[in-house]
Amino acid sequence: MASVISDPNGRKRIQFVDADGFRRTVRLGKCDLKTAEAVKVKVEMLLSAKLSGAPIPQEAAHWLGGVGQELYEKLAHVGLAPPRAEERIIGFLDRYVQERTDLAKRTKELFQRVRAALLAFFGPDKRLRDVSEAEAEAFNRWLQGHYAEATARRTIGRTKQLWNAARKRKLVLDNPFESIPAAVRGNPAREHYVSLEETQKLLEATRDPTTRLLIGLSRFAGLRIPSEIENLRWSDFLWDQGKFCVHSPKLQKTSKAIRWVPIMPELEELLREAWACAPEGEDKVFQLSKGTDTNLRTRLRRLIIRAGLTPWPRLWHSMRASFITDLIRRGFPEYVVTDWAGNSVKVAREHYLMTTESYFQEASQKGLGGIRNGGEGGAKSGALEAQNAAQQVDVCSGKIEKIASEPLGDFQVTQPLACRNFLLQKDLAPRPGLEPGTRRLTAACSTKLSYRGIVYCGLPNGGAFRCLYLSELF
Repeated sequence: MASVISDPNGRKRIQFVDADGFRRTVRLGKCDLKTAEAVKVKVEMLLSAKLSGAPIPQEAAHWLGGVGQELYEKLAHVGLAPPRAEERIIGFLDRYVQERTDLAKRTKELFQRVRAALLAFFGPDKRLRDVSEAEAEAFNRWLQGHYAEATARRTIGRTKQLWNAARKRKLVLDNPFESIPAAVRGNPAREHYVSLEETQKLLEATRDPTTRLLIGLSRFAGLRIPSEIENLRWSDFLWDQGKFCVHSPKLQKTSKAIRWVPIMPELEELLREAWACAPEGEDKVFQLSKGTDTNLRTRLRRLIIRAGLTPWPRLWHSMRASFITDLIRRGFPEYVVTDWAGNSVKVAREHYLMTTESYFQEASQKGLGGIRNGGEGGAKSGALEAQNAAQQVDVCSGKIEKIASEPLGDFQVTQPLACRNFLLQKDLAPRPGLEPGTRRLTAACSTKLSYRGIVYCGLPNGGAFRCLYLSELF
């Protein structure tokens, strides 16, 4: 399909016949024959894809993305490659967010944070196709050094999304961020359980009904602040049924976009207090302005300090996580708790549930069901009594009947061997009876058979089988 032609002074060129029947030439300049042959193979792959209308093979696409600008322009000139776009990172991100009319308000705000990070690291003139995998890894390390791990991973995830969109538009051939992990994991170092005592101190540190209700909705109802309070209305509360409706912008495309949350007794008092101070005829519970996220976080931090407490890393998130932890601790099923909280069991376990000090105190005080220091507690003894009551055998009828211990009499039992089995002599099992005669009976037991052990054997006179309790046999 293509051929390498050697010109004077070591120059090479590749010729091929295009779809219109005309001969095209790609001049390589001075290079060795081995290099020219390698380029010819890629040219044939590109030409084959063009003639057949098939996608460019992955091998050729990666090679095409890595060639220098001069050779790429020569390939584009003969129609073997599309013209390289001069799309800048920042310009494409702005256009992408503007075109995505389906994005929630909160998601667009997160993309603005990604924009700021990309602008700070790559600058305003960096082109999309010029970002290599090495630069992508350097950007990830830069994020890890400037932000928390969860924020860095979320930024990488949004950046991956941006480059995937560029690849679909044929602006880049691959995604340099593809191999960088972006899944957000739980960080135990940033967890903090907000106890009920701490919550009470926060409520006592302010007299503002709105602020007190914000704390209550986060700590006693697990609402996301501020996204899930923006559209909260007084008409969403069903007082007679003890629940209220929550609209979650974060989950608007899922089945949990609308959920019902119980009105806890601790929350009801705060709700009635805020209702009494609400303007006449106003249905919205909160009147939020632009930049509410930052303002509410700052307000809560100041309130924590005013209450004499030390601010914890994730202010509002820790309040919500403490509510979910309390529900699990009080015995509500996980599926019920996650339905009220608006997340999945997997997410709750990874990011919300915490091991509190009360678990350690309870374990140290109660132990394992009353068994402490090797002793037998009431739970154990009661279980054994129940077991004994069930162990009643009637051999002939198949029912279990408890028989009092009897002397061994003429029964002969071999001495215990140096193993964990004991044998009944073969002549003790008569041929007549309920079952065929056996050469020997083998039963697993410990070195010393407990007083609850049962042995089935035949009478010496050939009578029916009986059930004997061996009392302190060995």
